[in-house]
Amino acid sequence: MDKPLEVIDLAAISLVVRTVPIKIDNILFKLGAALGVMKRGTMGWMKMRSELAVVKIGPVSFVTVPGEIYPELVNGPVEAPEGGDFGIAPLEVPPIREMMPGKYKFVLGLGNDEIGYIIPKSQWDVKAPFTYGREKAPYGEENSLGPETAGVIHSNLKEMLGEL
Repeated sequence: MDKPLEVIDLAAISLVVRTVPIKIDNILFKLGAALGVMKRGTMGWMKMRSELAVVKIGPVSFVTVPGEIYPELVNGPVEAPEGGDFGIAPLEVPPIREMMPGKYKFVLGLGNDEIGYIIPKSQWDVKAPFTYGREKAPYGEENSLGPETAGVIHSNLKEMLGEL
């Protein structure tokens, strides 16, 4: 059965865009920046410049994320599995979609940038013992700026969504 089409006759538009510095902890990303392979601009020593945006159009909201974000950061719940390198409770709460206003909520990954994987700090895992009973470190960490990335993105999005 088809749902009836919802028509929005009038809608206010709000937009917040922010440039953020994100610390580069990954040695390969540091090398790429130092050698000029990654010509992206920095905001201080070994801090990559990236961009976030939040948009609200009537009952619809959008968030742009500059990389490949773990779904639990968007929809929850963020876990703190045994074997994680930091042994901490989840920091990036509440989930992004829960903070977004409106009836319809869209999170656009790889929006305006590509900074690699965005991993909750409580799930960060490069040292044994490994999370979820793995025999070796998970793949995402080697393709991420570092364990602070998700926190920077989450806290900035939380502030920006509050400004809408």
